[in-house]
Amino acid sequence: MVHTRRGVYIGIHIFFITLLMVPNTLFYATPNALSELLITTFKDPDLIHTSSLMHSIPSIFMSFFTSFVADMFGVQYFLIPYQVVICFGCLLIAFASNNVMFLIGRLMYGITGEGMIMLQSKLIANLVPSQWHPTAFGAAFSGFMFGEFLTSFFISRLTTVRTAYLVCFGCLLISLICCSAYTAIEIVRLRKLQEKEGSTERKRATCKELFKRQIDAIRAAPTVLWLFIVVRLIFLGSKMAFDSTSTLTLTSALNVPEDRVVFCVGIQQLTSAISFLITGLLTSFHRSGPMIAILIGFLIMLLGMISLYIFSGFESGRTFTTAICVTVFLGLSFGTFAGNASSVIVALSSVYIAATGLGIVFSLQFILMSGIVPLSNYVAKKLGSRNICWLYIGILIVAIPFLVISAIVYFRKVFSTSKSEMDLDTKMNDSYMDPQPDTSIISQRSAEMSTALGDSNRVSAQL
Repeated sequence: MVHTRRGVYIGIHIFFITLLMVPNTLFYATPNALSELLITTFKDPDLIHTSSLMHSIPSIFMSFFTSFVADMFGVQYFLIPYQVVICFGCLLIAFASNNVMFLIGRLMYGITGEGMIMLQSKLIANLVPSQWHPTAFGAAFSGFMFGEFLTSFFISRLTTVRTAYLVCFGCLLISLICCSAYTAIEIVRLRKLQEKEGSTERKRATCKELFKRQIDAIRAAPTVLWLFIVVRLIFLGSKMAFDSTSTLTLTSALNVPEDRVVFCVGIQQLTSAISFLITGLLTSFHRSGPMIAILIGFLIMLLGMISLYIFSGFESGRTFTTAICVTVFLGLSFGTFAGNASSVIVALSSVYIAATGLGIVFSLQFILMSGIVPLSNYVAKKLGSRNICWLYIGILIVAIPFLVISAIVYFRKVFSTSKSEMDLDTKMNDSYMDPQPDTSIISQRSAEMSTALGDSNRVSAQL
């Protein structure tokens, strides 16, 4: 009964933490879904490109900053202010009379939007047991995909900018309610934790002390964390290169009509959303599950890129069916890799930098995007739509040594932790089966159990 109640409690948290970001993603995806309407309304042909800059440039700095200060002070100070800024940005766009007001509204999302993802990650780290982190992150990424799906198939059908963004504002109020609820939950949780540890009698740490603690935690982070961050960035670099040239690649290399490319992209997103949920749930049942899923996802991505190059080489392979198969492969690989990669990064980070590890990844991701997107477009124009596949494959090959090393270290640490816990269970069972142990034996076994538990905790902290 207790386990059932706890499972329901965890499931409720995962659902509402996921729901928190769905309206924000819906608002984020509106410029692409409403591109023609926005350009016509504000009479600015470069509006969509400039809007993208208003989001990506602030995100380079705000992703790391938000994750760092959330780990430093607590997530409860930032949830409501960040969401209020997003809501005001949406309202400003709804009543915008020119393109400048629209861009200011997008800038307000750029300052806080990626930061909200960092706060969502911190909530997962605080409220969801580590065993269920793959499920929680898988659900969170599925929430992003669902938000983009709603934008593409619902918001895109609205006929005026004001109507579209007022609908977005109504959805954003749901996120604001979730933020208010989780602010209260975090305050109550921290008070109970302080009472349990007796920390209310302790002197509050100064900002300087908190800052030093964060820096020390980053310096003490295991090498495997940085190796794995490199793997995740390289994997995303390959996917970004494909996404930025997917229309050219699918239309030229596989002879897919442009109107069907949108369908292929939709299939890719749907496959990603489903694989996020399924693999996240399956990998939660064993500690090595996330890394196994990451290896499978990486292999599927590599095979998908190689298949794209091979099938585009002969006429019978250049079909719409081939395009669907390739996009399904890529969607499956991203869904298998990304959610589990986030859970591994949080697991490898210490409790003091649970969100900072992801913040570093997201900030570097936007820097990488600013270089890889123009590079891939240039290569596609110079080498052709088929040879661009070598860029996708080459980027992935660079990641293989980092992936192999980080996987070996990760599996060794998982095995060490499991072995320590098994030794501890054996000692506890031996103590329980001994009918009338001597007092000295009790003391000796207590010391051994404490030592074993300490070893287990240290290994877990390193992992």
